Amino acid sequence: MNNWQSSGFLFIAILFAMMLGAGIFAWSQAPVFQDEFNGAQLDVAKWNTSFPSGRTERQFYATDAFQVKNGSLAIRAEERAMEGYAYTSGMLTTQGTFDFQYGCFEIRAQVPKGQGLWPAFWLLPTSRSRWNEIDVFEILGHQTDKVYLTNHWSSPTRELVSAKGSFEGPDFSEGFHTFAVDWQPTEIIWYVDGVERFRSTQGVPDEPMFLLVNLAVGGQWPGDPDATTPLPSELLIDYVRVYRDGCASPIRCWLQVGAASACPVTRSPKKAGQPSFFMKSVETPRQRRVSQHF
Repeated sequence: MNNWQSSGFLFIAILFAMMLGAGIFAWSQAPVFQDEFNGAQLDVAKWNTSFPSGRTERQFYATDAFQVKNGSLAIRAEERAMEGYAYTSGMLTTQGTFDFQYGCFEIRAQVPKGQGLWPAFWLLPTSRSRWNEIDVFEILGHQTDKVYLTNHWSSPTRELVSAKGSFEGPDFSEGFHTFAVDWQPTEIIWYVDGVERFRSTQGVPDEPMFLLVNLAVGGQWPGDPDATTPLPSELLIDYVRVYRDGCASPIRCWLQVGAASACPVTRSPKKAGQPSFFMKSVETPRQRRVSQHF
């Protein structure tokens, strides 16, 4: 083998090793935030348990609505009068304990079934200086085979604008499923059980955001509980994890190799579900609820 062939072979071998190493690095990086809920009680160093209820919702977010059991966290909704509300439930946030900009935000959860129940995992900006919201998932208790995937933001003229997607799949109340967003500087990609289901390229936030996970009861969108609603009901959470943006590996980004997502994709990503579209808002129930905090 001549010198030119030897050099070419060596270059290819080095390049292949770099590509492989970059891919491995991207997939094996440890979360920058995680809670596996394997302890005896909720880790209050990571989570806050107080947050205002929405204007049209029927629950008070009580600090005693949480129980860690069997390696999962249960957020319990029940018919219990407190602070002028007919029901109590729970809201976890990392406001003041953790925020992050760009990367993968993932939850593995089993949602409750029942009219008026409304579980969600979402992000809000730390600065609170403007209105942005990424809804990693929302599910209505009377339709637990459909997940809503949404990006909300305020336009330059201060109109409330939304990019909305949804995916109809299995009954998400019958077992645990993963819901994640890969929030990148120019787009947000939603994954359900490791498969891409929606993406938004408009109104992408460009500042750190904190996490929220809750089980709401009632309101204009889900409607109120009725005689068929099983109460108490629980949202079960196996884990919450946050990973750095996929370009945390500079070599991988420079070479443009491997999967683009920072999320642990379990299958080959594919576009599915409803296409992206953008709507000038007439305020939705979610917008009415969140906009009170800005």
